[in-house]
Amino acid sequence: MVYTFFRLVHVLGVIVLGMGLGGVLILELWMRKLTHKASVVECLRIILFLYRWVVSGGALVLAVSGVVLASYRGFEHLLVPWFLMMLVFSVIEGAEGNLLTRVYFRERLSRSEESMRPRGGVLALRPAFKKWERIALMAHYLDVPMYLLVVLLAYGRCESWLVAAIGVCIVWCLGIGIFAHAGLIEPPQKIPPHAERLTGSRAS
Repeated sequence: MVYTFFRLVHVLGVIVLGMGLGGVLILELWMRKLTHKASVVECLRIILFLYRWVVSGGALVLAVSGVVLASYRGFEHLLVPWFLMMLVFSVIEGAEGNLLTRVYFRERLSRSEESMRPRGGVLALRPAFKKWERIALMAHYLDVPMYLLVVLLAYGRCESWLVAAIGVCIVWCLGIGIFAHAGLIEPPQKIPPHAERLTGSRAS
């Protein structure tokens, strides 16, 4: 009875965590289309709320129920490939989410609130991100693909390291695809023909 209860709690934790990560991703992509500062600030507040309560709550429920379920089944299966890979990816996802993504959105919220105080106006559609901000956003866009990978590993219980390597490659491809879709990968700038002629004449 206790095992069944914690298994149900574990499934609910997976659902809550997925809802939080999906909501954060959708809001962040939608926020890029906003131009008014007040709307951007409200979006950032909702994102931080989802991270603080929904994502963190789901992860906490998963961790506690997972430890209880592992104690019932015995800890000898911790070295099984699918469980070990799922554990490693879960730790990586939790670390980058709390150390990079939440810090980035918190600082962006404070910066947006400060920009609203002295003057009103419109935010640029594509702000100039610093290098660390791009890294934080890349980690953010890896959240949902990595979550799906963890769920698939737990559901399929694969025992092949090759399958895990293929899954990691797919996760990176999805993350880079979302990163590019968000417009954060700048296309190479083409030099106009008249500029090339000017530079060539100056060199000669």
